[in-house]
Amino acid sequence: MAAIPAEETWLNWIWTTSRHFVEVTDIPEFAVISNRRAGSNTMAAENAVLAALKPLDPVLIPTERSGHATEISRSLPDGSWIVVLGGDGTINEVANGIMGSDKVLVPFLGGTGSDYLKSTGKLSADSIISAFHSGRFALLDCVKTTFSGSERYFANIMEIGFGAGVMKRVNSLARRKGNPFTSSVMRELPGLKSYNLQIESVQFTGAVRSIEMVIANGRFFGGGMLASPDSVLDDGLLDIHLIKKISRTRLIMSFGKLGTGRYVDMNRVINFRTDRLKVAGDPAPVEADGEFLGYTPISIEIVPRSIRVLTAESVGKPESSRNADA
Repeated sequence: MAAIPAEETWLNWIWTTSRHFVEVTDIPEFAVISNRRAGSNTMAAENAVLAALKPLDPVLIPTERSGHATEISRSLPDGSWIVVLGGDGTINEVANGIMGSDKVLVPFLGGTGSDYLKSTGKLSADSIISAFHSGRFALLDCVKTTFSGSERYFANIMEIGFGAGVMKRVNSLARRKGNPFTSSVMRELPGLKSYNLQIESVQFTGAVRSIEMVIANGRFFGGGMLASPDSVLDDGLLDIHLIKKISRTRLIMSFGKLGTGRYVDMNRVINFRTDRLKVAGDPAPVEADGEFLGYTPISIEIVPRSIRVLTAESVGKPESSRNADA
């Protein structure tokens, strides 16, 4: 498959619903980025989505490699609406590609985890069409991270410690049978370790021996586990849940609470809210939106109402978010 063209050549070649490169006369307003490696996403699902959204004349653009969705979304013109057929990792890539622009992210068909979609709400094709014509969308927070000399954004949740190791395994098992998250947790447990994390923020500063740190913008992770019960996607704050050092046995006994969000009330958990923080100390693994990123130290900062997203709630708004914030 040929590479997606740069912005200046969009007028010449586009991947269309007929799955051939053809010459077109208009830059697309409505694109569908599809990660065919994501969960239930298949060519049959693509065809169904394209048929449902046919009134918008959607242009299908499949990804070919890691980071490709960022390149594609960045190359699309301002004002484009981008439907994502993929999981949290694909949404993360698109979010990184549209930051600072007027493009609208439309999470639609999920992948293995699809946790961001659980916070934004399920959309129907009819609701997408209606919102596109009326210009309705929500302005949601995104999170900027700085580490290893580079900047990157995430939309949902970051983990430091045990969960990052789990997600690294999940990504290698995602195309196998069974529940990749459960099997990855079991494989990581024997090597459970704690990290001496140096936390710096206005609300909390200190050294904590921790097995897991959750930095949450959204509410869910791990395929539907309630990671941060009180998180809101547009409140300008991050919810931090810091699990202190505990034994493997106690961690296993707490799995039920981890799934329902009740773990935040455990006496071995430190909770606080902030708009920015720094994490240093022992080099600890880091993942964001289901993708393994590297190791601490890292700086994290919320960017309030910085990304345009079509949510189930915004579909029903009586007037355009675009006009209300103009």
